[in-house]
Amino acid sequence: MYHNIITDWKRTLYDPDSQQLIDGARSLLELIHHKSISLILIDAGGEQENLATLAQFVNQDRPEETLIISDRVHSEIEMGNQLHATTLWLRQGKFAAGIPLTEGQQPTLTMYSLEEVSDFLVEVS
Repeated sequence: MYHNIITDWKRTLYDPDSQQLIDGARSLLELIHHKSISLILIDAGGEQENLATLAQFVNQDRPEETLIISDRVHSEIEMGNQLHATTLWLRQGKFAAGIPLTEGQQPTLTMYSLEEVSDFLVEVS
């Protein structure tokens, strides 16, 4: 069970090129709300700034109860792993071809659509 979900806004939930939500984003957001899971949206900033932001929302006693969802393994996934959170690489869109280059960039989970993420959250709660 996850108590917090931290996710990147741009290209994970929202496509800035088309200026629309990515398919499945609305349903996922409604599911998170329905399950009373805290949602923290982050936007790209400096690496140290993002790490500090993530750290304040990860439960240090049970970091695995925080799910970090991102489309980039080289930033939020790596930072989430440093914090011992559960990390989910949403492998779709612009950064889908990127691959983890280090052990620290290996996500806990990999999924290919927001619909798949929603199905997963239904199963684990």
